[in-house]
Amino acid sequence: MDIDESAVRKSDGFLRQGWWWVKALPERFINKVVEFAHKVEKLGKDDPRRIIHSIKVGLTLSLVSLLYYIRPIYGGFGSSTMWAIITVVVVFEYSVGATLGKGFNRALATFFAGALGFGVHHLATLAGDKGEPAVRWFFVFLLATVASFARFFPGVKARYDYGANFARWEPPHGKFRFRHPWKQYLKVGAMTRQCAYRLEALSNGITSEMKETSEFKKIITLSCMEICVESGKALQEISSAVKKMTYPFTVSTHIMNARNAADDLHTALETITLENTNILEDVMPAASVISLLLEIIECTENIGESVKELACLAKFKGADVATSPEKQTRRLLRRGNIKPHHVENDSVHALITTYATSAMVE
Repeated sequence: MDIDESAVRKSDGFLRQGWWWVKALPERFINKVVEFAHKVEKLGKDDPRRIIHSIKVGLTLSLVSLLYYIRPIYGGFGSSTMWAIITVVVVFEYSVGATLGKGFNRALATFFAGALGFGVHHLATLAGDKGEPAVRWFFVFLLATVASFARFFPGVKARYDYGANFARWEPPHGKFRFRHPWKQYLKVGAMTRQCAYRLEALSNGITSEMKETSEFKKIITLSCMEICVESGKALQEISSAVKKMTYPFTVSTHIMNARNAADDLHTALETITLENTNILEDVMPAASVISLLLEIIECTENIGESVKELACLAKFKGADVATSPEKQTRRLLRRGNIKPHHVENDSVHALITTYATSAMVE
């Protein structure tokens, strides 16, 4: 009887759990739908151009699919019109330049593939009926192997992986004039990726070393925080300058502040004694973090210089002021950073007062 009762209780428990699981299914489904809707809404708000691009792709595929219903075209090409739809799917990209670049590459690749196919067919027919399959198999294997291996070359891989490399195909539109310096954007993008690698390494290093703060870490924390804050402000200024197409006037100020903080850090390290310091737990991780911070300062400065060069080449707003000493002086006069000072011989000199937030005179 006891065994039967325990078996009945277990079966009742399983049935009750199964019933609650089935009962909760509609609520779970609704929650998943709501969660997905919120993700879609956030994705659209982050960049509305994604929605516009999706609508363009759908409209283009709808128009191309009409080729099936145009009898003169379908009668001439037959089922080959399917390649028009496949071409839209493969070639259509987020930007105009990327679409033109991939379209040109596809057309060029189709031409060369046709030429190779014609050559391989000619060689295969020379080998006779028995040798033809072997020759075709060999060339398919050879071309597939070479093409796959070529993708691992750094230059080819960069072009294959990063869509920014299609920037040079962008046609003139809006603020982007003819012969816009797209190559400079690629240079800035490459430097930004290098900086991002160091930022990721810094983040991982700080996260893995979140332990009780020692006396050694307390001494260097303030300077390290100052470097992070000023480098972050410089990167934000650079990002805003590229987005708004304006000259980054205050980047040099933030970079100089970061370098001053690095000098303070160097001075603090010279005064530290390592007698009661744990080398493995305190000094080694801190040295890794400091090394990454110094590299980030260098990367940020290089990005800033590249963006300034881009601003001058693309004629961003304010670039003419930055490259003209006379206009730069007028700009500082308007901001109050340069005040005219008269001396006894009635000559006018410029008394320059530098503040932490003022633009650097370059």
